[in-house]
Amino acid sequence: MLRLFASVKNRVYVFLTFKGLLYLDVLSDMMNQKHAISGQAWLLLILFGLNDLVRASCWLISPNRHRQFFYSLAISILLLAVLHFSVPFGSLLTMSQLTLIELLIFSERLSYLLVGLSLAAYILSNMSMGFSYVRMVNDFINITGFLAVGMLFRTIILEKNKTESLYKDIQNANNKLKLYSATHEELTIAKERTRIAQELHDSIGHSFVALSMNLEFAHQTIDLYPDKTKEVLGKALALSKEGMDQLRQAVDTLNQTLTVGNLRDSFRELFSNFEQTTRVQFHLELDNSIEGEHPSLKECLLKTAREAVTNGIRHGGATLFTIKVQKCVDGVRMDIHNNGRSGSPVVKSHGLLGMESRITSLGGHFELYSEEGFTIVVQLPSINQIRID
Repeated sequence: MLRLFASVKNRVYVFLTFKGLLYLDVLSDMMNQKHAISGQAWLLLILFGLNDLVRASCWLISPNRHRQFFYSLAISILLLAVLHFSVPFGSLLTMSQLTLIELLIFSERLSYLLVGLSLAAYILSNMSMGFSYVRMVNDFINITGFLAVGMLFRTIILEKNKTESLYKDIQNANNKLKLYSATHEELTIAKERTRIAQELHDSIGHSFVALSMNLEFAHQTIDLYPDKTKEVLGKALALSKEGMDQLRQAVDTLNQTLTVGNLRDSFRELFSNFEQTTRVQFHLELDNSIEGEHPSLKECLLKTAREAVTNGIRHGGATLFTIKVQKCVDGVRMDIHNNGRSGSPVVKSHGLLGMESRITSLGGHFELYSEEGFTIVVQLPSINQIRID
């Protein structure tokens, strides 16, 4: 029985079936009357039937036609009231009650004006059969009962529709969450690939640039300074092993990182990869208080300096680097200047883009200047302001 009223269409079919039977009952009452029924009464009944048919087929369950539905229902109420004055049948009163039920159950927005009109038409129609105190009380009880039952059904249907709507919203949200989860996973993988590619570019690229310079120096001095050449070749061998270790770590673990303990010692190790060639010189000014900063900040400073040195040698032919790292009001500032080629517009290569991404991920920013050499200015927030992604 519950399945019969489970869907809107089923409820409509049940309602229309009952209403059709009641309409046939009214026709039967009119045809079986001993005295003749006026043509006006038959016309009113036909108009009532056509109006109900149009409303049932076009506007009864359409959520976008509530205005037409109300107009049609108001016409039915008025036609029933006028018809009842012409032929006062009890079946017409039942039809009026059913019209009120239709208003309560099937209207998307309840019109209290139509409810009042339906109640007034019902009471006046019943009073046309003759005034009686007992009948008035019975009418009041009947119409109140119908109204209460209709409102109860309306509340149940609205709650059911609300539950179905919430269920659909939950399903849509769940589908969106699954889509977001899949997209987030893809973005995470893409971000990790980009990070690994950047690490390979920065670390192994630096090692190969230093290796190339040491081998080039050894090739030029092997006949004149064999002892010096042997020392440089030893450094080149160490650089090649270091590059292979970094590559092996990236391939095996996909999580190659650069650990910075003492920042000054890390800078000195970075400079030592080039200083033995006597072609590149470094000058470092480092505020010792920066050693107490967050490891991620120190790692960012070292990686930025490493990439700046690699780019300066590879693209600018620089032979002198001045690196100044100091505390400032907003956090930590690092200035990297080299004497490489200047004057041309700065085009952000893969290395510079990776440098920018690393700095901005910590809430910092950097600037580039290509005048009298090449200068990179890095500004990072202090340990109390840093944002770790």
